[in-house]
Amino acid sequence: MQGGSFMTSAGAEELPHLGVRSPTRVRAPTPLLLRIRDVAALLSMSESATYDLVYKGELPSVYIGSARRVRMSDLEAYIASLPNNSP
Repeated sequence: MQGGSFMTSAGAEELPHLGVRSPTRVRAPTPLLLRIRDVAALLSMSESATYDLVYKGELPSVYIGSARRVRMSDLEAYIASLPNNSP
């Protein structure tokens, strides 16, 4: 153990004073599909403006049943395609 860390090579945290091991903290996976409201929040715009982007074909979307979703990769591509308006 270096620097007071209790992390083991297996990734679990040892708590020697309690004689137990706690599970490793796991990060939630990045979602592959986003709801329109989530896309709107990420873009800091209204849901109706986000739907406009989808209806105009500027931001691709897919349906799963009756639910419209935007792929994270499509959102990232849309953001990358925006012009840089810096002086």
